[in-house]
Amino acid sequence: MPPEPQVSAPKRVHIAPWRGPLSLLWLLSASTVAICLPLIYIAGAAAVGAWLGAAAFQTIELLATTKDSHWGDLGALGLLGIAMITWAFSIRPLMGQKETLTTSMQVSRAIQPDLFELLDFLCWHLRIQPPEEVWLNPERRNRLQLNGGVFALVTGATRLTIGLSQVGVLNAQEFSAMLCRELGVSSGRLGAIFRHLVREMDQWYYRSLMDRASWELELRQPKTKKSDKEPKWKKVANLVVYGWMTAAKAPFALCVLIARAASLVPLRQIESDADRTCERLLGEERASELKQKIRNLETAWLKTHRDIEDGMVVNRLPENLPLLIARQTGSLMRAEESHGNAPFVKRRQRVVAEDALNFLPRDAPAAAQIRSFVDLARQVTYFYYQHDLKIALHEHRLVAEEEMLHKSRREDETLLILRRYFSGLAHPERAIYGLGNTHKLAPGPHVLLSEIRRGRAEVKKWGIQMKVTLQEWNIAWQRRRDLESAQLLSMAGFTISRLQFGTRDTTPEVFAQEAQNQATSMEHLEHALQQHEARLETRFAAALGLLWWSAPDNLTVSLGSRRNLLPKWVGLFEAMASVLPTYRELLTAFYSFQTLGSRFAHLEDAGRMLAALHTVTPRIMDLAQLLVAGIDGAPYPFTEGRTPITLTAYLMPKPLPKTSMVFSATSADNDPRSKALQLSHETAEVITPLVDNFMKLYHQAYAWLAETAEESERHFLGDLKMGSELEILSPDDYKAQQEQEQQPRPRVPEDDFSPDSLLGRRLHAPDSSKISFS
Repeated sequence: MPPEPQVSAPKRVHIAPWRGPLSLLWLLSASTVAICLPLIYIAGAAAVGAWLGAAAFQTIELLATTKDSHWGDLGALGLLGIAMITWAFSIRPLMGQKETLTTSMQVSRAIQPDLFELLDFLCWHLRIQPPEEVWLNPERRNRLQLNGGVFALVTGATRLTIGLSQVGVLNAQEFSAMLCRELGVSSGRLGAIFRHLVREMDQWYYRSLMDRASWELELRQPKTKKSDKEPKWKKVANLVVYGWMTAAKAPFALCVLIARAASLVPLRQIESDADRTCERLLGEERASELKQKIRNLETAWLKTHRDIEDGMVVNRLPENLPLLIARQTGSLMRAEESHGNAPFVKRRQRVVAEDALNFLPRDAPAAAQIRSFVDLARQVTYFYYQHDLKIALHEHRLVAEEEMLHKSRREDETLLILRRYFSGLAHPERAIYGLGNTHKLAPGPHVLLSEIRRGRAEVKKWGIQMKVTLQEWNIAWQRRRDLESAQLLSMAGFTISRLQFGTRDTTPEVFAQEAQNQATSMEHLEHALQQHEARLETRFAAALGLLWWSAPDNLTVSLGSRRNLLPKWVGLFEAMASVLPTYRELLTAFYSFQTLGSRFAHLEDAGRMLAALHTVTPRIMDLAQLLVAGIDGAPYPFTEGRTPITLTAYLMPKPLPKTSMVFSATSADNDPRSKALQLSHETAEVITPLVDNFMKLYHQAYAWLAETAEESERHFLGDLKMGSELEILSPDDYKAQQEQEQQPRPRVPEDDFSPDSLLGRRLHAPDSSKISFS
């Protein structure tokens, strides 16, 4: 009987770079300085404290035994008190709070077997012990720390914290390289002890020096509005105390500077070794791409936190921070690729440790290594809000990441133009078309100029009132979207918080009734808004009519070129504005559909999810059919030199199927989960291009006409100056408008007025993955 073939053991690859004796010498010196400085500082503080105690005892004894007291004795006692308070402030850094892991979530091998298997494999190649504990947090970097304080230097026990924001951006091999980058700190036996010591002491120095209690921060920047009513002397006293406390930490700050100078070279060597580890695993070219991803991740992290600050104003926060950061990082990466800013590497380095990652597919996402990644990211987001940002979650509405992407529209040129011309009164998803009386024939320039002047005067008169009404309508629409999403989630079996919606119950019927109430509120506000929007339309049409009926000799080159393109843009705007109410309904239903899809990973009852999809999908398909029927026959005007196409064909490259066809395609599989997943995918594949293309093209047409009307008014009447005291824009919008007006307008070459350049370069559209909500 032939012997069974023996399976060869996997070859262990040397991943961590070699470190020489000079590196160990630097680590030993920096560790000695980092440990001795706190001991010296404690000894000096104890000596000063003993001297102050002895001086205080002698002074009090002298005052108690001397019959005749002098004012000078009280002055000496006061100076002694000041010195003792300063001494107490100087030892404040030594009593800093211990770093906590309230934001993190610990996972075990039973819950995440794939992740622990990957860590064991990498640690086997690195010749180190796997970390004893693994934690997840929403940060954008990994972190390896000693687990157990000073005793961990002997045992080598470590704790690994993985940033889920990074997991959502990288693929499996890049994620493994980032883990090796951090785990490599523990390689090298004796050197690993000093590397951990240097890093831990460096973090302790920074945390001890910069740590401030809440009462200390309020001394400089009180959070309450009562600070405006406080007397001036109290504010000055708070600043003096804060400066006193800061000055008392000067000796400790000197120790921190000495320790940082001593550990500068070892810390830089640790970072250099980590970069070399990534290059050995991925190669120089892919390691450069990884560095660029991390830089984009840092940018997205800062941008997301600015969005969180804006969301706290309107009480709406993203429910899944890592997923939102991953999508924003992807947008930055796509923008770099479109501009040709990909990292360029002159030469390729041979991949030394290529075999270590061959078992991982190159294109597999890193999130596949973590089970229920979406739900874990959502949970750590809640912890981060509560413990790090100190946000009371019951006061805010947690929304899907799609809405936060939709909110980030301040930089869109199209919406800046609309806000500038209409003074913030034109809602980008409401059409100013067909509401007022406009001229079909040329009434003469004097009539049009008088209507423009009257429209400007009326904006100043009732602009504030209309802005309040528009905000109420917008809030009602926003709340209706939330309630319909909650109705669908409740129907699918998800737990909904009643406090976030203020309803008496969390049943689908209650949410449906509340959503209908908000729809009724929108209808009541509709009449009041349309009366004002009719006057805006009259001014808008008069400005465009003044341009159209003017002689070409009286126009500039830019206005003459715009006049030639005016019929095409007007026809496009009229066709799309006529179906805008239907489009808003489609947006509302599709937002509920997207919110349900973002929770698919936490699905427990696939049958209820399928029932919820069967409720919302027919409505989406019917609204899409109604939208397509409303613009049926309208041409897409910018097809010079090509075969003419319809507007429907431009908005939807693929024809819209009937609702029955979508449902019949999902009836073959008996698994409810597979049915729900397939139905969700097919609906999104059909509706997403229509929604994205419609929004992008409509905003372009609206903004192009608004900018044309603005240039026409500026040419014939001059700029509209409302003044900051009458300005109805928000402070940020008003500042952006002022900066926009001060910047010189780029002159477009006379022969560069093709429709493609105007659609692609002149007005940049939003990202195709964003469905905009105001």
